[in-house]
Amino acid sequence: MSLDINWSLLDADLAHALESYLNDRISAIQSPYVRHLRVSNLRFGSNPPDITLLSVVDPFDEFYHAEPTASDTVPPSAATSPVLRATPPVPSPPAPTASGATGLDPPARHATDVQIHVHVAYRGDVAVDSTAQLGAPLPGGGGGSLWLPVQMHLRGCHLDALLAVAVLGGGSRVAWCLLETEDETGSTSVIKALNIETSVGDASKQMLHNVTKVEKFLVDELHRLLDQECVWPNYQTVLFQR
Repeated sequence: MSLDINWSLLDADLAHALESYLNDRISAIQSPYVRHLRVSNLRFGSNPPDITLLSVVDPFDEFYHAEPTASDTVPPSAATSPVLRATPPVPSPPAPTASGATGLDPPARHATDVQIHVHVAYRGDVAVDSTAQLGAPLPGGGGGSLWLPVQMHLRGCHLDALLAVAVLGGGSRVAWCLLETEDETGSTSVIKALNIETSVGDASKQMLHNVTKVEKFLVDELHRLLDQECVWPNYQTVLFQR
């Protein structure tokens, strides 16, 4: 069974809420090569993902160890509901075992708590702008870095992922993670393709546009951060205000 999202309900208010969530999460991530990363001007585009429901199970025990911080809170207006549609299923993965994040008190178990495994395939025109500083080691081996301003513009992507989503604490929070699988090429990457435009340098001076090595580095760094933050045994938790 597949879940068909009414993409028209993803409005500017939800985009702003997601931007705030992403910026809060990004600010907590440490990278020796990228700093001051901020996202803005998020647009969901017109193409929804294909989401296939694989199984409905009890939540992983490890999700009850999650203790999200206040920065993970999403207002009620940011929630939307999917609609059902049918497509062929994909085999469900085995349950992993590991621990989660730290912060506030873990959720209490409720009889209504539930977890779903879904396969997400997306070839769409989602767009988002971002700014950051990119570090380049200085010559001489002194350990210093030259930090260059970078502007990045995502203009579409291809994703293929196996996702575990658990509704916990009687609906007060959602824990989610990516479950690693191999595609037909042997790749375990969720990100299959990204359409990124980049500009390096100060806008008031000379800038370099669409530098291939910079774009490859940024994509590789995004892969690393995604594995570090979202691929099991790592996961994210979102609190919902009531």
